[in-house]
Amino acid sequence: MKPIRDKLSYANVVSTLCLFLLLGSGVAYAASHLGKNSVGTKQLKKNSVTTSKLKNGAVTSEKLANGSVGAAQLQDNSITGANVRDGSLTAADLAPGTIPTPTPRTARLQSGETITGFMAIEVYATGGTEFFGTASSFPFLPQNPIPTSNRIMVTGGSGPHCPGIGRADPGYLCAYETNEENAKEPRLYPETGLQTNPATYGIQLQVESVTIGTVLFNAVWAFTEP
Repeated sequence: MKPIRDKLSYANVVSTLCLFLLLGSGVAYAASHLGKNSVGTKQLKKNSVTTSKLKNGAVTSEKLANGSVGAAQLQDNSITGANVRDGSLTAADLAPGTIPTPTPRTARLQSGETITGFMAIEVYATGGTEFFGTASSFPFLPQNPIPTSNRIMVTGGSGPHCPGIGRADPGYLCAYETNEENAKEPRLYPETGLQTNPATYGIQLQVESVTIGTVLFNAVWAFTEP
């Protein structure tokens, strides 16, 4: 068999090149001169358009049909607070139970938990040795009433079982004096007002005036559940 090149001629080569050029330009022309709306969903293969082929911001909410995007189309954690426009979500847009209701904590303290509070007295005394008081409730109740021996008034920075403001040894209630003027003999009482009763729901603070004039006394307290 003779080589193909022996049968080639100048006319054959030129005509073949023209054919390729015409075919190529025709495809290019067709691709760049598509009629408006000539390509629709029927002309697109499944999964042929991916996110990498979409320009940022090309797809907006106006281009999406109502209900076309549901939970099944969203990846986990794909929508965050930064993607939600202020005021776009209201209570009417949330299904019942979408936002869980916080569970109220127990009214009893847990072991090792510390609660704190504040008490203040500011009155005017007409003389010395007048008694004045104030009270503070426990935000959460101790597992057991606090005995009299475990209620400690601290007139310095710390004391036995009371290592410092905002702290107390397990089972102890410590009240720390933070300000005092024309006051003496600060004492702690339970909510009943009887010194020997254990404190169950809160404590009372009582002071005496030294002389006539304004009486000031502030204290912060702490209790740690054993």
